[in-house]
Amino acid sequence: MSHSSDDFASIYDAVIAEVMFNVERQGALPESVTIEPTNVAAHCFMDVPYEELLTIEGDENFVIACGSKIWDRLMGEPQKLVLLEDLQSGVSREQLMARMTENALQSAVVLGSL
Repeated sequence: MSHSSDDFASIYDAVIAEVMFNVERQGALPESVTIEPTNVAAHCFMDVPYEELLTIEGDENFVIACGSKIWDRLMGEPQKLVLLEDLQSGVSREQLMARMTENALQSAVVLGSL
């Protein structure tokens, strides 16, 4: 069963509202929670072709989505800044994705199944 991006957006918005309600209820600061923009989250959580990642607007959103999709984790700020610098220095999005994929494969070979 497939869902449209509109379905994802409404579900994601409801989940975010619940998360923020619980954060505030527990006395934490809302700004302490990192919430990915819907267009980034949709590419991270849904099974999308890598080519679709290339259509994401904004380099930062692109890098975050690639980290979640290719590395299967949220990346730290230092990693994100390095990847953004690569893009600004002329590395294409395709090249960046290839590097990230190669890195993920190398880590899988070195670390194996955790």
